Amino acid sequence: MAKGGGEMGEWKAHIMATYGSLFPEGRLPLSVGPGWRDLVEDLLAVIYGKRKRWQDVVEIRESLLAEGEELTGRYGWVVDYFEENPTDPLEGFKVVQVKEKFGDLRFYVEGGEGTFDGVIALAEMVSARTCIQCGAPARSMLLPSGWPRTLCPEHAEEVGAVSSEEWHEEE
Repeated sequence: MAKGGGEMGEWKAHIMATYGSLFPEGRLPLSVGPGWRDLVEDLLAVIYGKRKRWQDVVEIRESLLAEGEELTGRYGWVVDYFEENPTDPLEGFKVVQVKEKFGDLRFYVEGGEGTFDGVIALAEMVSARTCIQCGAPARSMLLPSGWPRTLCPEHAEEVGAVSSEEWHEEE
């Protein structure tokens, strides 16, 4: 079960309460199966965590400066951090849409200047091996309609999905 609770509505409420600042105008553009909830929530936690880290270092810098400390020597890492991260990593950043497309997770964002491209790509790759229904190990299967969906053997059987090899054998 996903971290945020059982039903989709409960999970979306949990996501909004925890990560609402990542979504534009309080709109929650999430449309994924229950098997990908943990994956999506972990991705949001990584993104949100980068902002939290930046805010924590801002507070440390302000506290050190207020105490008259020099940002050199043992505090030189603070200067180094801001050289690499001069602004809030989520300034202008927003999650635009999270959905399943062609059997894989799609996580669309605006802003962030590519800061999160790597972690988003990783989550999308993991989704290609994670059942959208239950989170078990899975692979891309073809639904009877011909559309791909990432499913474990149990859920593939339930909906009559087959591997692409089996699909081509049937033609």
